[in-house]
Amino acid sequence: DSLSLSAITLPQQKGWQIGVPLLDIAAARRFILDHQLLPEPFDRYVDATGGRGEAHNLRISLLPGEHWQVDVRSDIVNASSNAYQGIPAFSDVSGKLHLQPQGGLVQVDGDDLSVHLADIYSQPWTLQHLSARFYWVIKPDFYQLQLRGLKAALQDNDSAAAWPLSGELAVNLPRSHSATESTLSLLFGLPQAPASLRAQLVPDVLDEAVRDWLGQSIVAGDFRDAAFLLHGNLE
Repeated sequence: DSLSLSAITLPQQKGWQIGVPLLDIAAARRFILDHQLLPEPFDRYVDATGGRGEAHNLRISLLPGEHWQVDVRSDIVNASSNAYQGIPAFSDVSGKLHLQPQGGLVQVDGDDLSVHLADIYSQPWTLQHLSARFYWVIKPDFYQLQLRGLKAALQDNDSAAAWPLSGELAVNLPRSHSATESTLSLLFGLPQAPASLRAQLVPDVLDEAVRDWLGQSIVAGDFRDAAFLLHGNLE
């Protein structure tokens, strides 16, 4: 398959749409970095997160003007990325991408994947039948990443069992000239889960004495309507 180019006609405006049936995400990332197509610090985030996988049915819409309007949409297949400065690592993500100059969205519905909150947990979570919306927004003083409406089943590392989980995540990353702090907020809830999940749920950022106390105190039983909230500075 080859690249396609078509015209877009809107009231009092014309533009173009570029279509690419299949794109290797890692190759596109290397091209962007090699040709310095992104300003600092975007290039650093793109390089460090190491996105890879495939983009199918990529559509790039361009509307010329004093400020060009750009809209990118694609299906992403088996995409993965590395954790970096509060940004979670993802493995085997398939979903829909919508990207504009000041932000974007990845929508996942019913996929099985791995998520690693490396600044909070030493081990990744395996999530089954995950549905969520992953947003990012570019603001004057900081970049904001949000994981909204997460619903999935968290797999127990010691068994094949999986337990319902819901959650939200927000990460603020300041620009170099900004006084805004790097912050992370995490909220998740479990209607029911066994005490054996404690090792996966108790974050590594807690004081070691607190983690030891929880490990010795919670040895059996079930959690019911459990909720966990974490908010703090990433520095």
